[in-house]
Amino acid sequence: MNGKFRKYLPLLGIVAVLILWGLWYSRPVGVETLFPDFDPDRVEVIASDHNVSPTESYLKGTPEYDAALSEVRGLQFRRSVWNPIRQILPYRGTRTHSCAPDYKSLIFDFIQDDGKENHAIYRLEFALNQWSYCIVSGNGKFLPLGMTDSKTVGMEMAQRYLDQIPSDD
Repeated sequence: MNGKFRKYLPLLGIVAVLILWGLWYSRPVGVETLFPDFDPDRVEVIASDHNVSPTESYLKGTPEYDAALSEVRGLQFRRSVWNPIRQILPYRGTRTHSCAPDYKSLIFDFIQDDGKENHAIYRLEFALNQWSYCIVSGNGKFLPLGMTDSKTVGMEMAQRYLDQIPSDD
């Protein structure tokens, strides 16, 4: 019996390490963890429903920029343990559509550009009751994020920005 247990000990060790890594990786994280070197110079917000998609751009140092960044920094997300595998697999695109009357989406593009070589675009998106993120400038893939009350938080934020951003009508 003791010999059989020793035989499987390395396998049990690997499983234990994978479980611990999964717990660590899926812990609640903020945007600073999702986007390394996060220090955007501009925030572009696109809020939309079935009728309008107003866009607003906030520059660093303005009260609107500070408010948007503060709100986003206050969000806590959980990454899926499958995200590292999704990054390796070929990207098959996303297909999303909703006919729901209360449909709303929200996109935050964080643009970081120092005028030299450091140019990055980070995207945080809420659509169809799900959050996702992507490092656009690195040809990244959209990866899903979990959040407590994901739909409620996303819908409230989207409606707030829809009310706040002037439409082009």
